[in-house]
Amino acid sequence: MKIKRLKCSDIPKEFQISTYDACESWGVDEWAFALSVRRSMRLHWKLACSEGKNESVPQHMLNRIQEDALKLLIQPLVVDRKVNLFIDRQSSIRDQSVSDFFGGYFAFSDPHYSEWAEMYSYLMFYKFAVNEGGVDVIDSDEDKKIQSNNLRIDTTAAWKMDRERMAFPNKFFISVDLGASDQSLVKEFKTWIKRTRIEAGIESIRRPFNKNDFMEWREQRLLPYLDLTFWAATQRASFTQATIANALFPSYDDLNEDVVAKVRKTVAPNALGIVSDEVVSAMNGQMRN
Repeated sequence: MKIKRLKCSDIPKEFQISTYDACESWGVDEWAFALSVRRSMRLHWKLACSEGKNESVPQHMLNRIQEDALKLLIQPLVVDRKVNLFIDRQSSIRDQSVSDFFGGYFAFSDPHYSEWAEMYSYLMFYKFAVNEGGVDVIDSDEDKKIQSNNLRIDTTAAWKMDRERMAFPNKFFISVDLGASDQSLVKEFKTWIKRTRIEAGIESIRRPFNKNDFMEWREQRLLPYLDLTFWAATQRASFTQATIANALFPSYDDLNEDVVAKVRKTVAPNALGIVSDEVVSAMNGQMRN
């Protein structure tokens, strides 16, 4: 599907860069709320609507997302639609619930897990076949395939399977033997955290966010960048970097290459960074504490 290119005249009249002056008084709670909203909406757009590329998305769903995207331009801190904002406000470490435990059963019917479900089915068939009357009824090639699948199932962390389909990328279940000493558990847990962060490509948040961070986010116009580009995406369109630069920094009479380069090299990556799972989760952690 061809993406339409929008011009300055296509920017909604509801968008005013001065609206975002309200961010100056925001603290941790407001920023965490605002980023949670945007992360939730972007995730919904990506998963439920296939980023607008799926022509079969129901029109009423598309209309609702477009309305919510426009509301952000009008009031950056408030949306009417209830979103699952505070799921990350739970403790960073919690017990696996019964729902988590049994929820895996339903993955068998999820097409995203079909490859793994098939492997598990092979494993069950293998166990049945070799144990029925003590007779191995599987030929050698099939046996090798089943044993290979068995090994892959047993040695692959479940989070790796989940991340293949972009499901719950910041939740990682582990098992803990509380019979071990505290010293041993803490040492092994730190090792697991370091290794898993590297393997999963998740950067650790080194320190709490503070007023200096919030001031920098405001000066770089990260929220209006996010809101304008998201609104455009829900219209199945996009702005050029020059158009975005003109909307974000209207005080520049001469929109020179330096301003456009700033949007491309600094504003764009930093804006996407503050709605990442890691930053939003860390911000909610600060609220929690």
